[in-house]
Amino acid sequence: MKTVNYTLPLCFDVIGGVNLKLLHHPSTELYINGVFDSTTTNSGFKKIVIHVGADHHIEVDPEGISLRHGQSTTRHTGEDRITVGRFTVTRLSNETEFADVDVRLSILLHRKDGNNFLWPVLRQSPSAGDTVGLLALDQIQYEVVQQNSQAKVKITDTETDVQR
Repeated sequence: MKTVNYTLPLCFDVIGGVNLKLLHHPSTELYINGVFDSTTTNSGFKKIVIHVGADHHIEVDPEGISLRHGQSTTRHTGEDRITVGRFTVTRLSNETEFADVDVRLSILLHRKDGNNFLWPVLRQSPSAGDTVGLLALDQIQYEVVQQNSQAKVKITDTETDVQR
């Protein structure tokens, strides 16, 4: 989580594979979800799925991009720039760029110990205030209440046990 006035970000454990809502921009019908894999140490997302309206469905995985428009699906594994309607997807060797109206998302490809995983970075936030999801979270303020092997962090009057 992004933090205010602290160099250490707050992190949390996610157990097993789980689908996470990364970004939902209702006024443009943009939905971005990620399939997170926590079964491998220091991993990330196995797949990031982008829905634009009812007709466009984009799946980004470490090997390439699948684009579904209505009933038609195409697979792109090379360095391609794909423009469909109002959005553009550009695949590069270690990154996929997605742009739609006032949103820019980079999906970085990481390779570690023979494992490939994705990590999303929001480069441009939507201007509308109706956006929700992990990538749309505001910065939070926290206070370290106790610093030892069993540290506590206080966020909005609630104390939580943490580990370093």
